[in-house]
Amino acid sequence: MFDISLNQNGPFINAGHQGPAFLSWHREYLRRFEISLQVEVPGVMLPYWDWSPAMFTDTLMGPNGGVNGIGGGVVRTGWFAFDRPGTGVNTTPLPGWWPPTLQGWHIRPDLDDNNQGTALRRFFGQSFGDTLPLAG
Repeated sequence: MFDISLNQNGPFINAGHQGPAFLSWHREYLRRFEISLQVEVPGVMLPYWDWSPAMFTDTLMGPNGGVNGIGGGVVRTGWFAFDRPGTGVNTTPLPGWWPPTLQGWHIRPDLDDNNQGTALRRFFGQSFGDTLPLAG
């Protein structure tokens, strides 16, 4: 069923991953996939992942970047911050399960192709020039 669903999208399967329409494109794609599954198995449902703002806390997925999670930029607090919890500017308490040798969340230097540094950066709610088409 999954292979059939992929083939129905032809060469445009990754089109939704290339811009600001990702969330709406992906939602519709999963809706259609679920409907096709229900033809085969009535009542079957795909699980739903709640991406509400409660997910982006210091002790889960991590906050937005910037000072106090405002404005975007380097993630400064939480488990995904550059500094280990409880050190530097990261005021999140160090959890007991934290690996002793892990100093913080650092991106491999060889993946830094834009000279942005090795800290995770987030810019929730900001557009970087991509715009959605408007109905005319």
